[in-house]
Amino acid sequence: MHSTTKRILSIGLTLALLLSLALALTPRLTAAATPPNQADSRSSPGCGVEQKPGNDQGTITSAGEDRTYRINIPRDYDITSPMPLILGFHGRGSDGAEFQNYTGLPELPAITVFPDGIAEDGKRSWQGAPYASGADDVRFVADLLDSLVSCAVNSCKKL
Repeated sequence: MHSTTKRILSIGLTLALLLSLALALTPRLTAAATPPNQADSRSSPGCGVEQKPGNDQGTITSAGEDRTYRINIPRDYDITSPMPLILGFHGRGSDGAEFQNYTGLPELPAITVFPDGIAEDGKRSWQGAPYASGADDVRFVADLLDSLVSCAVNSCKKL
């Protein structure tokens, strides 16, 4: 066996052991440990509005700019049950729709959202990259999360 292969296997085994140890030491909530009628503190109440399953484009205003995103509501969405929210961020030169199409994330039992970065020199990117547009993407994501939870933004008719 080549030394590179041995090193990769060694690193993989070490990571697997560390992950197993972390999972074993992580406290778990059980039904008996959760007081009755107490919601999971990590869950959002959602916007409280029935949403239609499917794929849609949304727009919100953040830091004075209109920002866009794609959102997919699963077929089995139920207003009474909390559902995971997954944000998918495209790479440079791509956009939310393209990233959504090849990730397979919309097939998961979760609400998936794919925000669009701002284009600089014709290529979309995210704050922090040396070639980024200078847009406040951290604020955009915070505003996007707020709008998804509260549905207070006018463009949030479908979510």
